[in-house]
Amino acid sequence: MNEIECRLTQDLPAGYVLLPDALEQPILHRNWVGEVLARNVAAGSILSPDDVLPLQDEQTLPLYEFLNESGAMDQIVSLDRRTFDELGTVYVDEPWTAANFEYPLPGKSELSFVIVRGSDLIGFWIGSERVTGEAHGHRQAVEPSRRNGRIARRYWCAFWRAAVARQGIWRMTGEVSVGNVRVRKLLASLGYRSVSPQETKDYLKAHGRDEVTDGVEIIGASGRHSIVMVRPIEREN
Repeated sequence: MNEIECRLTQDLPAGYVLLPDALEQPILHRNWVGEVLARNVAAGSILSPDDVLPLQDEQTLPLYEFLNESGAMDQIVSLDRRTFDELGTVYVDEPWTAANFEYPLPGKSELSFVIVRGSDLIGFWIGSERVTGEAHGHRQAVEPSRRNGRIARRYWCAFWRAAVARQGIWRMTGEVSVGNVRVRKLLASLGYRSVSPQETKDYLKAHGRDEVTDGVEIIGASGRHSIVMVRPIEREN
């Protein structure tokens, strides 16, 4: 934990996963982001280690650290495939192979994470800085039995902390299927907004893509309609 006093901006209940907007000077206190409150805490309170739950059985690990373990890639590919089989293009255009997960991109090693229990994969988040200044979330999945929102928030928090730690990143982006209401609500709760039609075109150009757009919707080769959501990173002067 940071030694400098870390103060809450709002009343929060026990079990809440701490997000940046709950903290004064969130970038200064980024190591608190993702902690789970052990008790109700009032706005203006200064956090102490006793206010958060001890480490649970789950751990957030860098993707490439996890991939050093035997069978780790098989677990990731399996979760991705099973999620696609369940949700289809509401999840992604198509499942990834091991080569997709291993494909090198700028910042990928710092911006990609898994959550595990022991040696078992619970969820993954794949991110990169493919476009300079932009921390982009490529895809994420959680084991169906663990989809209570907390796991997704925890690895989003790891992504945010890593993005803040990389100098020059000023925004975070994600692309989500129009029909994926669960993820759209999650991103909105994390401070993301949908972008305008012109911003959508600018986003595709920056990413070197040529898909057709219909207003704010991107129409993929599979016919999947997706939208871009953006969250700024507000850095203190």
